[in-house]
Amino acid sequence: MLAVLAVSALAADDGQNVILATRRAGRVEVFDAATLQPLGTIGVDPLAESIEASPDGHTLFIAQAMLSIRNSCCGLFALNLDSKEMCFLREPAMKATPSPDGQKLFFQRGNVGIEVFDAKTLARLPTIKAPGNYALKPSPDGRWIMGTTNWKTPSVDIFDMAAGAMVRHLDVPYSSSGAWAGNRFLLYGFDGHQGALWTLTPESTTLGPALKVAIPDIPGGCQPQNLAVGGDHLFLYELYGAKLDRRDDCGAKVPGGAFEIEASTGTVLSHLAPSLYFGRLAVSADGQHLYGIVISKSWTGIRLVEVDRKTGDIVAEQRLEDDVWNIALGRIPAGLVPRGYVTPAACSKPVQ
Repeated sequence: MLAVLAVSALAADDGQNVILATRRAGRVEVFDAATLQPLGTIGVDPLAESIEASPDGHTLFIAQAMLSIRNSCCGLFALNLDSKEMCFLREPAMKATPSPDGQKLFFQRGNVGIEVFDAKTLARLPTIKAPGNYALKPSPDGRWIMGTTNWKTPSVDIFDMAAGAMVRHLDVPYSSSGAWAGNRFLLYGFDGHQGALWTLTPESTTLGPALKVAIPDIPGGCQPQNLAVGGDHLFLYELYGAKLDRRDDCGAKVPGGAFEIEASTGTVLSHLAPSLYFGRLAVSADGQHLYGIVISKSWTGIRLVEVDRKTGDIVAEQRLEDDVWNIALGRIPAGLVPRGYVTPAACSKPVQ
C-alpha cells in the first residue's frame, strides 16, 4: 500500500495550492486545489509513478521511466520550475521524500540504505545505513525520520538526522503505517481482528501501550489499514485498484471513504464518503479536505474529488484520464504554476 502524505503549508503569500497528478503516458496534470479546475500540463517521460513538490514549491521530484532500462520503472528526476530544467538524480527509485524544512531529499534504491541529497543544490550527501526498505516519515522539525516497514518483519526504525544514523529499532507485532501529528508519531497496526494505535516520540524505546480502535460493522479481514494525518485530524482508509483489491473478498462490507479517529482515545468519530473507493488519497495540511482518485476495479472512469471533512460531501469533482496513477498536494509560487503545456528542458548541469 502506498502511504499517503499531508503537505505542509508555506508562508509565502503568493503561493497557490495545487494538486499534481501523474499519468503513465508521460504527463503531469496540475489542478487548482480550491476548484479542481485544470491549470496546466507538464510533458514528462512515460511511466510517471509518483510526484512530490518541494516545501518552497520551486522543485518537483518525479519518478518516471528509468534511463538505463527504458520502459521500466523508475528513475528519480528533479524538475526546477524556475529554469524548467529536468535533471536525473538516481535509479531505481519509486518515490522521493523532501524534509519539511526543504533542506534535504530522501529516497531509497531498495534495501541499500537511505540516500540523501541536498534538496536545493541536488548535491549528493552521505547515505544513511539502514537495514530496511521503508515508508520514510521526516519529523516536522527535520531532525528525525521514522521509517516504517512491513518487510521482512513489521518494525519502526528511528533515524537521527544530525548524526546521520539509525538510533533505535522497534519491533511491531503486525503490519502498520504511521504519520506525524506535530511532535508525536502515530502508528496504526491491525492484528486481523482489531486495530491498535500507538503514540511514539523520537525518544521512544518501546511501543508502549496501544489504544484499541474498533471500526463498527466491518469484518476483521476487511478493515482499513492506512493512516493519514492533517492538523489534529486522523484518518483510516483503504486503497483500492491493486491486484489484490479487497472488494473481491469483502463484497458489500468493504469500507469505502475514510474513518476519522480521535487520536487521544481511538474512538471512531465519523465515516466520510463511504460510497467512494479511493485509488489514492491526499489530506490537506489542516485536515479539513480530503482529495482522492475514485476508481472502479478495472481502474477506469477515474474521478478526482474533494471531500469536506465536516460533512463528508463532495465539494468539487473533475474527470481524469484513465492512466492517472498518483496524486500529491503542493504549494507553488503563483508565477511558477505550470500553465498550458510545458515541456521541460534538458539538464544543463547533470547531477554528480
